[in-house]
Amino acid sequence: MRFKEQYDNIFRGLYAGENKPKLASTFYVLRIDLPGVVEFEKGTPFDRGNYKTKFHDTVLDGIDTLLLHHPDVLSKMRMTSVEFYENYKGKSDMALRKIAKTVGHEKLMILVDEFDRAPMDMYAKMCEYNTHPINSADVKLALNPVITPLKEFLYTLKCLRSRYY
Repeated sequence: MRFKEQYDNIFRGLYAGENKPKLASTFYVLRIDLPGVVEFEKGTPFDRGNYKTKFHDTVLDGIDTLLLHHPDVLSKMRMTSVEFYENYKGKSDMALRKIAKTVGHEKLMILVDEFDRAPMDMYAKMCEYNTHPINSADVKLALNPVITPLKEFLYTLKCLRSRYY
């Protein structure tokens, strides 16, 4: 929506520019790049709390960028970006619901990158640090700390009724 007037210039020469979709420039786009695993050393336990905090902070960073580009959303919520961040720190699911409710779930498009990054990072670390064969119970146990916030996030996305990719 922010670049609605610039759509033709931005997409000139591209398929999307020559075949402008009916719904072009009608969405608030929220981009979220999910985090990988916080680094840890061999023999040091994975800090589940640190990862969950990083996960929520990453989602809030994406929302913060959306709010930076769309100050009208903050006006509708009657708060500053600092107040929003403080109110929703550690509660990214509630923050997503608030944004969807404010802009309208049908006008929100959420682009999520790196869905598989943390589980793959964790699995790679597990393979690197283990000298004995790994069984499925070990994998499930090891991946649970990074999969749990991801499952909760996906559940929230599904409940929002907004478009997400």
